[in-house]
Amino acid sequence: MAYISLEDAKRHLRVDFDDDDRYIEEIIDVAEASLACNLGITLANLVLSGSLSDLPADLKHAERVLVSQWYENREPIAGFNVKELPFSLNYLLHPHKYWTFQ
Repeated sequence: MAYISLEDAKRHLRVDFDDDDRYIEEIIDVAEASLACNLGITLANLVLSGSLSDLPADLKHAERVLVSQWYENREPIAGFNVKELPFSLNYLLHPHKYWTFQ
């Protein structure tokens, strides 16, 4: 289930051509799976209403951040000065994370 549309992702990426559509759709799928894994809960359990596309805005933006990161940096190393952006992905995900203690 795509919680952000291809058009939404392309707007965020500032992509105005169709050549990479399939690739962007694949990144969207991977981003959703990664978010669910990071949060410890399926995204479907976090929708705000009966509509599956109604994911909280901060999680939609987190998905856009991942899609953008993976679209712009297609290799595991992004240069010599790699830094995590403060108040970025972890900041967006933290309120929704399900912690388990063993």
